[in-house]
Amino acid sequence: MEDQKMLNRAFWLGIIGLISCFVPVADAYFMWELGSLSAFFNGFGIGLLICSISVAVLTVRKPKVDPIVKKKSIRMIVVIGFALFYFFLLI
Repeated sequence: MEDQKMLNRAFWLGIIGLISCFVPVADAYFMWELGSLSAFFNGFGIGLLICSISVAVLTVRKPKVDPIVKKKSIRMIVVIGFALFYFFLLI
């Protein structure tokens, strides 16, 4: 798979994961009464974040990667890693 395409997929997986992890936080603040759906969104979002970080790591470890793509994927790994840490602390 092309490097930029892998990075693009990792980005969108991360964005969808962040949004779905943010739903339980918004549920607690706005009191939407989602109930068990809140836990589903949290688990689904964490799963997507883990998939996103794994695709970004695969992009970094791939041989003959453009240095710009490698730098972008390293930044993405750091950001998604902090997001995972934050959402694990919220559980």
